[in-house]
Amino acid sequence: MFGFEAAYTHLGKKTLAAVVNNSSITMLSVSGNDIDDADAIQLAGMKLKKLYAAANNIGPAGGVALAHNTTLNTLDINQNHVGDEAAFEFAKTTTLGELYIAFNHLTKAGIDAIEANQHLYSYMIGEGQQSQMKVDRRATHKFLIETERLSHFSHA
Repeated sequence: MFGFEAAYTHLGKKTLAAVVNNSSITMLSVSGNDIDDADAIQLAGMKLKKLYAAANNIGPAGGVALAHNTTLNTLDINQNHVGDEAAFEFAKTTTLGELYIAFNHLTKAGIDAIEANQHLYSYMIGEGQQSQMKVDRRATHKFLIETERLSHFSHA
């Protein structure tokens, strides 16, 4: 896995274009770089496994494009503006495992749609401190199985 770390570096459009054209990059961190919808659409065309793009200016169009990427396993787009339009698309993804999409102007409908996606094993959603959630379904499932197994031994 080859990564490129450029979080909070005032990454310019020329540098971003060079990154997008580099097919060997599989992990990219561009949080806090004024990435907009046009940039996100370009990023969505990359064959990334992990993308960290929190605290940018990604709107619904960029969010939808990222939701349609089939190589991403981890996506952090906390603190953007993707809204429910993108949330409904993320609810349909079958390749994304981790999604961090808090503080993106989601309504209850968008949050509920994401929560219903059984392919996501870890996610963070919500708009306020009280409504933020993080669930790792694999760890929870493993814990429940182990608890059930141990309870059988203790009752035997």
